[in-house]
Amino acid sequence: MKKILDFDKVKDYFKNSINQLKTDKSLLKKFLIISGIEFLLLAFTIVFDLCMKEYLYDFLLDKGGNYTVIKGFLDLTYSENTGAGFGMFKDGTLALTVITAIIIVAIFGYLLVAKRNEIWLRISLVLIAGGGIGNLVDRIGLKYVRDFFEFTFMDFAIFNIADFFVTVGAFMLVFYLIYVLVKEILNGKNKDESKNSTLTASNIAETAVDDKVESVVVAEEKSEETVVERADEE
Repeated sequence: MKKILDFDKVKDYFKNSINQLKTDKSLLKKFLIISGIEFLLLAFTIVFDLCMKEYLYDFLLDKGGNYTVIKGFLDLTYSENTGAGFGMFKDGTLALTVITAIIIVAIFGYLLVAKRNEIWLRISLVLIAGGGIGNLVDRIGLKYVRDFFEFTFMDFAIFNIADFFVTVGAFMLVFYLIYVLVKEILNGKNKDESKNSTLTASNIAETAVDDKVESVVVAEEKSEETVVERADEE
């Protein structure tokens, strides 16, 4: 039976990546710098989200749970969300907690051992992880997520800062994947064109060589005919 995920290969991949970091000092230095920047960004997203939740909760407590920021556009409205981001999957706190935790662990695992260092990709994953952790803290501690921002000019779910970070990270990830796909397609075309041009140049060279050989053979034949004719005349 074919395995969906070969854990032995995953284990070997992690082991090889860690060994590379141990043996290559320049790679280890680069890894530490990148990891430090990612940690600061991660910490910022988590702390900023949690601090804003506490501040907005206290602020709206005195306002009766609602405050108009821009009339007809944006309100601050306190809401307790037992589902996912933007009010999806209501009353799925336990399942969402487990799924979120798995995704966060997977992201951290990738960031630790991935050989790809594209900053766009890594920032997108950090934003998704940071927003996920921000909401995960609420789900574990409160059994729901606190949402505050409501667009009043359209029918849209109330959301929070963590949802915003996750959404931005998801869009960045999608754009990155599209970029990689387009790049692969273009590289494939360039390789085909290069291969065709190489073959064409090779054919031209072979034709030139054949023509030269043929001209030499013809010249030799004419020379032999001339010698024979002179011998007959004598």
